[in-house]
Amino acid sequence: MEESLIDDDLVSDVNEGDFSQLNDTIYGSDNFLKLEKDYVYNSAKDENFSSGIVIEKDNFVIDGQGHVIDANNQAKIFDVAARNVTLKNITFINGYDLDGGAVSFQDEGNVVDCVFSNNRANWGGAVSFQDNGNLVNCVFSNNKAEYDAGAVHFAAAATLINNIFYNNNTIKGSSVNGKKYLKAGKKLTLKVKGKIYKAKINKKGKATFKIKKLNKKGTFKAKIRFKGDNIYKASSKKIKIKIK
Repeated sequence: MEESLIDDDLVSDVNEGDFSQLNDTIYGSDNFLKLEKDYVYNSAKDENFSSGIVIEKDNFVIDGQGHVIDANNQAKIFDVAARNVTLKNITFINGYDLDGGAVSFQDEGNVVDCVFSNNRANWGGAVSFQDNGNLVNCVFSNNKAEYDAGAVHFAAAATLINNIFYNNNTIKGSSVNGKKYLKAGKKLTLKVKGKIYKAKINKKGKATFKIKKLNKKGTFKAKIRFKGDNIYKASSKKIKIKIK
């Protein structure tokens, strides 16, 4: 049997780049870039990118082709300062920053067919949008925010299509725009004495039901229900309505 003359460490270096190399690759490309390998944050080389690699090209597309970018729990991955940047088919892991652990968008942006896992921040554990944002066919798992939005924070309009959110945590609320209440516009139903009433959540996180034919004094059992959607799981709660 012949001995291999290829050093395993050398193979690893060839197949894996650091953030400095990724930054050079981005700025040496045109408006469409395909990643050819994985990238890992190297604290010895990448200190200048601890707040993320800044992307300043409008209408720029990065196709990760399934590659992984690992921030080693020491850095943000991308700070997107340009408009209409699209990140697709990339796995983002172990990102860390105050706002958007893996990626933050300062302008409108798009994330398609990406995976975000084990990222953390104060706001937006994995991703933060300061303008309109679109998420399509993405998976968010085990991301964490200390204060708000375990997976994704939106400061403006959000479009979410066919995304999966699993075990994303925050001290306050849900995976997306984490609050102790559902987003404005979500529909709830209230069932009391066999009749169902409908209402929508307002901007303050409250829903007001107009209940008719409940004129007698007393305490009535009721049930509030949210049927769930592509962001939040279905939930319900039994309550009591007291008429004095």
